[in-house]
Amino acid sequence: MDAKIYGHNHSPWVQAVLLGLHEKKIKYTLYQTPRIEIFKIWGVYMPAAALDGNSWEVESSKILKKIGFNEVSEQDIKAAQDAWKGVLHRPDNPFKFFSAWAHACDLNLPFIKSLMNSFLLSFTCFYMFLIINIIKVRFNMKDPENFGDDRLHELVELLEQAGSFEYAKLLVSNHVERALDHIEILPDSMEKEMLTEIALISESRTN
Repeated sequence: MDAKIYGHNHSPWVQAVLLGLHEKKIKYTLYQTPRIEIFKIWGVYMPAAALDGNSWEVESSKILKKIGFNEVSEQDIKAAQDAWKGVLHRPDNPFKFFSAWAHACDLNLPFIKSLMNSFLLSFTCFYMFLIINIIKVRFNMKDPENFGDDRLHELVELLEQAGSFEYAKLLVSNHVERALDHIEILPDSMEKEMLTEIALISESRTN
């Protein structure tokens, strides 16, 4: 099986699908901007997936079920919805919000395509900023009283068993490797050495 995924990896729902694909050892291609067939039906809604060349579909729980995971229980869905409320705090600091989206561009693409994707990404970013703030005001969303801090140890164990931490380390290593490749083309200078050192430190840090 192979998969095409649309979404940004800082979305918790996209992360769930990517972690599932990683655990099932399914190869995938990640798109930062929606394909035209996705945009016509769902706009910038994410994640969306096309498995084995079939038509695109959305909803992370349905996608995970199709790649071999059990159906999500109502209790787990309720817990996920409570946790999702944390996403509503992302635009509390607009500068950090837009900065995080700015780092979502794919520098491995050809220059023109990367430029076009970055241009389209700006509209997605602005849309998400507006929709999250509208939800906060319209529905007067409140933080859950209990985030389940007493079950943190259990959560860590589950993440370790699923290989989530190893996957996160792999992502960091890939990003650092890409950064070093781009730094390498710069002329030798003190700034180049500093950037290289920062990249290596970011990979080795543990907190």
